[in-house]
Amino acid sequence: MTEGEIFSNSEGSTSEPTERFAIGEIMAEAWGLTKGSKSLLLQGYSLVVVTSVFVIVGLHWAGGVSFSDSDDRFGNNLISAINSLIVGPLFAGLLLYSIKRARHDPAQGWSDVFAPYSRMFSLYGLQILLIVLVIIGTILLILPGLYLVFAYGMAVPLWVDQRLGIWESLETSRKTVSKVWFRYFGLISATTLLSFLGGLLTLGIGLIWILPWAFLVHGVAYRRIFGSSTTRP
Repeated sequence: MTEGEIFSNSEGSTSEPTERFAIGEIMAEAWGLTKGSKSLLLQGYSLVVVTSVFVIVGLHWAGGVSFSDSDDRFGNNLISAINSLIVGPLFAGLLLYSIKRARHDPAQGWSDVFAPYSRMFSLYGLQILLIVLVIIGTILLILPGLYLVFAYGMAVPLWVDQRLGIWESLETSRKTVSKVWFRYFGLISATTLLSFLGGLLTLGIGLIWILPWAFLVHGVAYRRIFGSSTTRP
């Protein structure tokens, strides 16, 4: 097995390589998929941002918590937690749509974006456990924390697409992504850097294309790691 190959995992276990995990190929394929999906991904991301702003501002106002009051850690953390609970499923839904676009699955649309709300508390539990594990890894040593950040990078996509449980999503992601960890790290780092520079150099105008592309990069990478199986019923 070469580092450039990846592993199909439709049921949570690894198997023989099916597609190459080449950073340039993934980025190019994702760019081609922006046609026909850019509008929904932009609208969906805008909905995430607008909803988050309304939730945070509204909760600060209702709870009497000042934005400049850094001493009220409990209030600020509670607001952040509630915001994650509300907008987290939206973000997961955009990932689900991106995965389906990458697989050329039917029924791609707003139904995919809002689908995670039926399991929103499970998603919140997944996010909390992921953060706790990464913090523990970082406390022990910086490198274990960095490893876990990227090894768990496919936990939410697995949760939303294959409807795995919390621990199963984390462990399936860790065990499978670890086989191509350095390439996955390179892909995410390059995507983040290009997104930042593209938005900065175009005064934000380039984000019209960059944001949908970045979501689709995750969708294509997911398909190349876990194969072309459809979502579990």
